[in-house]
Order: sequence, then structure tokens, then C-alpha cells
Amino acid sequence: MKKGKKMERLYPMTRKERQMSDDNAKRFLYEGKVGRLGLCHGGEPYVVPVFYVYDLKEGQIFIHAAKKGRKIDAMSIDKKVCFEVDEAKELVVASLPCEYDFIYSSVIAFCKASFVEDNEKKANVLNMIKAKYASTANEIAVTPSMAEGTMVIKLEIISIMGKENKGTIIPYSLQIQ
Repeated sequence: MKKGKKMERLYPMTRKERQMSDDNAKRFLYEGKVGRLGLCHGGEPYVVPVFYVYDLKEGQIFIHAAKKGRKIDAMSIDKKVCFEVDEAKELVVASLPCEYDFIYSSVIAFCKASFVEDNEKKANVLNMIKAKYASTANEIAVTPSMAEGTMVIKLEIISIMGKENKGTIIPYSLQIQ
């Protein structure tokens, strides 16, 4: 997603008071630790946790994967995927059970997947993932020849929506309207 490109909302958000701005959603996506990749494979939904990196400059999500497996099979057939990142913080206890809630943040992005073929680009992405997750004790960079042995998936964001609850209890009478 290039700067200045306005995101389409596929579905309106029901709880508009909890909607994040696009900038906050992108920042949360950038800082997130574990993403969940949602695919459809063989007529069944398939969700898998993944390590990822969100490139703020390019506005794209990158995931590494083995060259073979269910993710690759699914994306070879259907390039439409969903990507989700969340953080649950704490339970909000209320006077009525129906008013209990959670303090949380989450972002869902609807994307078009493709496979990165260029080994230099793959090495760059793998080094970004390594920098995000690995300790600095291992300073060996991934080279293009090392990157040949793995798959890098690029997710082009079509639509993104962030939602958060900072601790506000919504009375049950307002929830059922």
C-alpha cells in the first residue's frame, strides 16, 4: 500500500468508537509479534500463525515459509488471503456478565499474495525478519544464495482495519440496539 493510497473498507465497522485510524493500524501491524495468515484450501478455512515483517515504506507484509506445504499450495490456487495481528491485554470486569469485555488491539488486512522470486529481494526480506525477531548475537546476514532454499511471500494490502478497546465499558442496553 503506497503512501497516499486510501484503503477501501470491505465491511463497515459495527463498533465505530473502537476503530483505529489507518496510521495507528499500520503502526500496530509494524510492531506486532505474531501474525495469523488466513487462507482457503480445499474448501476449508485454514489459519496459521506466522512470523512476519511489515515494510512501512512499501506498505506490504512479508512472510517466510518452506518451499512446500499447505500455505504454498493454498496460495498457488487462491491469492486472496487475510492477515491478522492482535494483542489481548486484560479483562474488563463489569457489573453485568454481558458487559464484560477485553482491553485489546487488533488489525485485520485483506491482501493479495504473491511469491517473491528474486533471491536478492528474498535475502533482504529475510534479513528484515531476522532483525525483528533474532538476537543481535548472530551477525551473519542472509545472502541471496542462502535465500534460494526458502520461500518469501509478499502480501499486498487491499484493505486494512484496526480495532481497539482501551477499557471503556459499553452498557449492555446500548450493545443490543
